[in-house]
Amino acid sequence: TLQGGESDIFLFRSRSTMTTGSNTAFILQASPDRSGVVQAKNVLFALLADATTGAGSSLPGSILSGAAVTLGARSDVKGYILATAAITFGEYCSVNSDSIGPSVDDITKNPARASPIATLIDNA
Repeated sequence: TLQGGESDIFLFRSRSTMTTGSNTAFILQASPDRSGVVQAKNVLFALLADATTGAGSSLPGSILSGAAVTLGARSDVKGYILATAAITFGEYCSVNSDSIGPSVDDITKNPARASPIATLIDNA
């Protein structure tokens, strides 16, 4: 459970791999003394090594990996996935970056809405 307000930032940094078990879910919750609920756009998993989710896992936020990312079957990521190696999806996975920023279609129509990450990917 990630508990905080809508402007709180959660950064998980690791030099080693991150592996979640099957059906792992991160719950975003409001803190009694803060306004709003933790936002997926404010959660980042920054790794120097591989990231692997177990089947049925749900991660709020983006994954930035210095290696590969593997999503188990029926995994759900509410953010972006950026990796220096392969990104592998199991069956029925979903990645929903619309929940944390403008869509690619929005950026194409209105480049001023692009975030620095979206601009970097577009210029790659």
